[in-house]
Amino acid sequence: MNSVQPEGFLRISVIISWVMYDPSGELPSNRAPGDSPIAGHFCQLLSSVGSSVSKGQKPDFKYEVEETAFELEALSVLFAYNDLVGSHQPAGSENDGRDSFVLAQSNLTIGTIGEFSLPRKVFQSIFDDCLANKRMQIFDLRFHNDLQRGDGFTVECSEIEDSDSNTIQKLRLKSYYDKSSLYVAEVVARNSMSVSDYIEKMEFDPVLQYSENYYDDTFNGSFIEYLEGNRAWLKDGKATHPIQNVPGDESISNE
Repeated sequence: MNSVQPEGFLRISVIISWVMYDPSGELPSNRAPGDSPIAGHFCQLLSSVGSSVSKGQKPDFKYEVEETAFELEALSVLFAYNDLVGSHQPAGSENDGRDSFVLAQSNLTIGTIGEFSLPRKVFQSIFDDCLANKRMQIFDLRFHNDLQRGDGFTVECSEIEDSDSNTIQKLRLKSYYDKSSLYVAEVVARNSMSVSDYIEKMEFDPVLQYSENYYDDTFNGSFIEYLEGNRAWLKDGKATHPIQNVPGDESISNE
């Protein structure tokens, strides 16, 4: 049996669904200085951290909230600056200077939030990726006991064999508190690629997933029309200017 270590790694993918403004440009009048220039949608947990992004065996990962274990499925993604004076740091002051990720859930009935705290230069790089039609962002996350905000949050990592006798990582984030949970990770690497390349490599369609998640009867048109509009926006790169809106959604002006 492998020993349990206080450190483990995860790789997750996020599609940048909205780009509100250029981080290096003038702040729009309808935005506050601390507002994120981008919005994202969680896609999936990927295979273990490595030099290349490819389809492989996913790690066995679960995190605890109120003594209940959850798998990483639905996740609301948030982005925040970590280099603004007076900016809120959910990862805690002990993680100042780190690119960080916080996985948090208040209780068993409220969904999970994943918040990235990143410097302006990283937001600029993501912005440039989107203009180059590389909306898929791949983040490598390092969880360690030393990064946590309380002694009651712990990281346990070991190696196990799956049903096909492959060795995979087993990572558990555990909480000894009876209320909300908050786990901190360091963002140790980031990669980007186009949606088309991602679909080819991972055999997973993030635009279909995004569309199924957000479509409802209030949209004008069928689901197929909504999906194809999102493909033009997110996959084909036909509308990558930051102030253009998703086709079919007139709630944000193109002016």
